[in-house]
Amino acid sequence: MTEQTAVERAGDRREQESAQDRESGRERRAEIRRLGAKYAECHAELLRRLGE
Repeated sequence: MTEQTAVERAGDRREQESAQDRESGRERRAEIRRLGAKYAECHAELLRRLGE
């Protein structure tokens, strides 16, 4: 097994951080979709109640 240079280790860290950023982004987008759906549901319910 060969030793990694500091540059290689830094590259590995960047790749790992990039993967974490992508996962975090996916989680944020999923949460935004959930909140958007909840908002739409509440808004539809409000409009329904106002129309009664």
